Amino acid sequence: MQKISNKFVLIINLIILTTSIFLFLNIGYISPEEDVTENKILQDLTTYRTALEVYKIENGIYPSNKQGVRALFDNPITESHDNYKKVVAIYESIKYDPWEREYNYKNIKNQNESFTMVFTYGRDGKVGGIGENEDKSIFIIE
Repeated sequence: MQKISNKFVLIINLIILTTSIFLFLNIGYISPEEDVTENKILQDLTTYRTALEVYKIENGIYPSNKQGVRALFDNPITESHDNYKKVVAIYESIKYDPWEREYNYKNIKNQNESFTMVFTYGRDGKVGGIGENEDKSIFIIE
């Protein structure tokens, strides 16, 4: 069994604490289904951001487009690095958006920009939209 670093344990504890505080502060405001859906997406994307940052700390890079967010859950497809480590099962609950579709992932690197993003296309699964059909995303700019 692999030894888990103290930094990793600290980050996992921070994720749990942040999620707990987020839920505690918003519990009085969650009533309609749309608010619950919106809060789940916000919580999922915030957790993805943290998971990706942990992944980068542990592996030196973000997952490739080919690996996608599955690299956070499964054994990644090794490309140019052999030292990948999994980010543990805490992220199992965020694999899918509220409509049971996997979140989308892009890692963009070119001369003008370098960023990683995780996103959902909303209820309709199409680009654009308003309300529950609105796209939601997080960006990590490198």
